[in-house]
Amino acid sequence: MVLRLIFTTSIITPDREQIYVDCIRDTMKKISHLPLKAYVVENNGKRATALDTIEGVEVLYTNTNNLESLKEPTKAFASSGKGQKEMLDVLFVGDHFGFEDNDLIIKLTGRYTLASSSFFDQILSAPNFDVYMKFWDVCRRVWDPLDCVMGLYACRYNILTDFDYLSFGNHYSTEKVLAEYFRSNVPAHKIYEVETLDMYFQGDRTYCI
Repeated sequence: MVLRLIFTTSIITPDREQIYVDCIRDTMKKISHLPLKAYVVENNGKRATALDTIEGVEVLYTNTNNLESLKEPTKAFASSGKGQKEMLDVLFVGDHFGFEDNDLIIKLTGRYTLASSSFFDQILSAPNFDVYMKFWDVCRRVWDPLDCVMGLYACRYNILTDFDYLSFGNHYSTEKVLAEYFRSNVPAHKIYEVETLDMYFQGDRTYCI
């Protein structure tokens, strides 16, 4: 089994670009001692960006943010289009770098930062699960078995490749779609329910989940 960390990014402003660089560098410092391979995927086309200056990661540029087929149909379903693009980006990384079915994919939103390596430590201490997920309603800040935190989670690569990312379409909550997919397709004894991610949302040091 290979641990593969994927930072998802979408540079739409110069400020956002710097946030990504700062957050990813900060995270890489906290996990530099861990046995994993790290990647950054950005979805606005091939070009030179500040992401190329981050040490210890391989960068892949896609064009998913410009795909008309993945445009959000309405504001009510804005998250569905973003979720489709993000999942497709992760699959592009896996295909480009030749991931194996049993590889464990750790997906981290590039604008989020970690307070510690706790999530990774939990995986390494219990490596035989197929999904590592915090089932949680982010808005209400309560446990919910059919909701999840998509900012940071892990699962086997073949579980992601079997997932129909288009199912995010026309659903107001991509988190609920993914949580229900895991619950329905992965045996309960192979799901590790994470209690603490030790992750800050978009650098907000007042909310650590």
